[in-house]
Amino acid sequence: MSLTESRHHRSPGLAAPEPGRSRRLLPPSAAFAGTAAVFATLYVAAGAPTPLLVVFEQQWHFAAWVLTVAFASYALGLLAALLVAGSLSDHIGRRPVLVGSLLVELGAMLMFVFAPDIGWVVAARTIQGIATGAATSAFSASVVEHAPERHKKLGTIITSIAPAGGLGLAHC
Repeated sequence: MSLTESRHHRSPGLAAPEPGRSRRLLPPSAAFAGTAAVFATLYVAAGAPTPLLVVFEQQWHFAAWVLTVAFASYALGLLAALLVAGSLSDHIGRRPVLVGSLLVELGAMLMFVFAPDIGWVVAARTIQGIATGAATSAFSASVVEHAPERHKKLGTIITSIAPAGGLGLAHC
């Protein structure tokens, strides 16, 4: 039997998903809760390095305006990604955008942790802003899509509060 033929002769338990739909790995309620939690956690990670910038200023003795550049680099990366990659998940799918942006976010956090100087911190914050911006629209759409059918407003509410809530938790 050829590979093409074997695709059409699957057992009922391994049936291919309907066109345009992927197989679910989790129950809908778990997918909704997990997506919302990871979305908020993304913003916890985005806010976590902020208090350390002042510590770096004291340790590395750079000018105060450089600290402003480090803060602004995140915002510029975030804005650029929101404008450029905002609808990327509509074209290539939510999962690739989310997995890719979370991996880039992890890389940015590692750059930040091991930064030998402020140049690395600025680069890490810029990359982190790009990753967060790319993930934000994909997470927003994913949370709303996974919201329980009779509580779709809950998905909208969560996508509104997750960024602020995550940033707030980062500064506790």
